[in-house]
Parts: sequence; C-alpha cells; structure tokens
Amino acid sequence: MKSADYNNQMFKQVQDLIKKCDSLSQEIKDIKKQHKQEIYELNQKHEKEVKKLNEKINSLEKENAELKEKVAILEGKSNQKNSSNSSTPPSKDEYKVQNHREKSNRKQGGQKGRQGKTLTVEDVEKITEFLKILTNNIIRVSHGSLVNWVHEVSNKCRKSKKKLIRAIKKSKLLYTDATPTSLKGKYAYVRNYSNEVITVLEASLSKRIQEIQRQNILPNFRNYIMHDHETGLYNFGIKSHHLECWIHLGRELKYFDEYIKNSWSKELWKFAWNLNKKRKELLQNNNTQFTSEEIIEYEKEYDEIIQKGIKQNKNTPSKYLKDKERAVLNRLIKYKENYLNYLKDFEFPFDDNLSERDLRATKLKKKVSGCHRAFEGLKDYSNIRTIISTCIKQGKSYF
Repeated sequence: MKSADYNNQMFKQVQDLIKKCDSLSQEIKDIKKQHKQEIYELNQKHEKEVKKLNEKINSLEKENAELKEKVAILEGKSNQKNSSNSSTPPSKDEYKVQNHREKSNRKQGGQKGRQGKTLTVEDVEKITEFLKILTNNIIRVSHGSLVNWVHEVSNKCRKSKKKLIRAIKKSKLLYTDATPTSLKGKYAYVRNYSNEVITVLEASLSKRIQEIQRQNILPNFRNYIMHDHETGLYNFGIKSHHLECWIHLGRELKYFDEYIKNSWSKELWKFAWNLNKKRKELLQNNNTQFTSEEIIEYEKEYDEIIQKGIKQNKNTPSKYLKDKERAVLNRLIKYKENYLNYLKDFEFPFDDNLSERDLRATKLKKKVSGCHRAFEGLKDYSNIRTIISTCIKQGKSYF
C-alpha cells in the first residue's frame, strides 16, 4: 500500500515537473518571440535613422561641393564679374590703381564723436566771389543768405518740377532707373523719370514699390516704360508696354559666353545687335518699322535660340552657373514681348542709356562728396538737378 502511494506521489510530482517545464518552455518561447520582435523593431528604427543620416550626409556633401564651387568661381581671377560683363561698377574691377592703406574695422564716413563742419566765413567769401565771377555780377549773395541758398533754390525749382512731372506723365515713352547713394552710411536712392527733353529726379530711402507709388508718376501711367528689368516696375502700367534694356542683358550674356561657353548667349546677342543695326539703317531710309512677316520670322529665330539655350543648359557642369543661366533663360521666355518691343516700333529704344546719362551726375557726386548728410539735402539736390538736366537737354540756360 505504501509502495503504491509512494509511486502515485512520485508520478504526480513528475507530472507537476513536466507541467512546470512545459510552462517554462512556453515562457521562454514567448520571451524569445518578444525579444525577436523588439530586435526587429530596433533594427527597423536603426535602419531608418541610418538612412536619414546618410541622406543628410549626402545633402551636406552636395551642399559643400556647391559652396566650394561658388567659392572657386568667386575667388577665381579668371572667372570674376567686372563692369563689362555685369552691372558691377568700374570701381570694383580687379585691374585698377590699388589703395595701399591698411583696412580698418571702422565704418565708412565720419567716425562717431567727430564734429561735423559747416561753411566757414572764409568758405562763404570764396563761394560768394566765385558766384560773382561766374555770373558776371548778376548774382550777389550775402554771407547770411548763402547758407540757406540751396534750400531756397530747391523750393523754387520744385514749382517748375511739378510742371515737368505733369509733362512727363503725358510722354509716350518714359525711361527710369535708380542709382544708390550714401546717406550717413546707409543707402538712399535717386530715381529718374526721363525722356529726350525732360529729366525728373526723385530722392527715396528705398527702391520699394511703396516709394514709387509715393512719387506718383508711374501710377496710372499707361504708355511705354523703359528700364533695366526691375520686376517691381511691372506693377505699374501695362505689362506689354514695358521695354527691356538689351545693354543690361548683354552684360549677362557676355558673362555666360566667357565662363560657360554655351553658344546660345553669343548667338542671342548677335541676333539683337544685328537687328538694331538693321533698324538704324532702315531709319536712315525713312522706314519706321519692320513688316509683320519680318517680325514673325525674327520672333521665331529668337525662340529657336532660347530653346537651344535650354538644351545646352542641361549640360552645363557647374550647378551654380547652370542655375544662373537657367534663370536668365526663364526670364527671356517670360518677358519675350518686352525684349522684342524695339522691333515693332523704331521709336522704341534698344537700351536704357538715357537713364544712365541722367543719373551720371548723381554717381559723380557720390564719388566726389562721399555722401549726403541729410535726406532733405538729397531732396534739394534732386530738385535742383532736375531743372539743370532738363535745361541742358532743351539747350536753355538754367540761370
């Protein structure tokens, strides 16, 4: 009896052990399964992170290569922009008389704490004597009034300027551009509104649309406007009545021809230049326009050159230059009508050089004087120079 009980107990214990083993075995399987899932998820997460990091590395390597390329282009002496192939002023050209003074960290112009100087008695006497000689004793200015003379003359010029503004608003063709000048170390601008017989100059603190609106010449102007591709100006007038300057574009085309060497840029410049030459020859024979058939043919040739440029641009090795070239090609497509307006009417100009001439005195003043000390002084200068420039154009005395 005892032996049977013992065997039953042992059997029961063995069964319990087997159950525990089965339970432990299942638990181990579950743990392994869970760990396997966790390992899989971690691997997936790591793979995603590695992929993101590789993409970031590739992006940074690409960006680094582009930046190196830009630096090489900008630093390369044989690949710099200058006054002949861009809007860079001649003063920035590489080959010029060098200033050997050491560059300091100070800002340009009078330094902080420096006392500004006004006209001394000796200066006044010199100017008074100069005016007497210049005008053959017609103008005699006292010492006291000379200080306010410029402002008074400006106020008188303003009255005549209002008449000129009314006249320029009726002009069939208006030229405009803006040149920067310095105002206490900051930028200010002088903008011209001109035609062959009138110059109107306006001073402003920026080239923004709001400033142009404030000057109240281009708002409601519906005739033709010539400019150097200031896209903000397309907010005024009729889009098809805007004329683009080919000389300004020609500098960009020359830059592409020199440093990218795609043939389209040189071909486009020759196309435009030869048509302008032909136009002048026709004008001498009293012809005022090309025939409609000729214009269609010229427009087709223009399109072919642009399409050739797009194909060649795809093979431009430098991404930096490729993007710049493509931007100009896109502009030539978008503003095709504006660039070709000079073919439709021989009275339309090929360039905006008249604006360059009207603003030359302002640039010269900046080089000589350095800057204006007050915005009121810049406005006085613009008012007076408006009358002087207009009188010169009309062959009249401005005294």
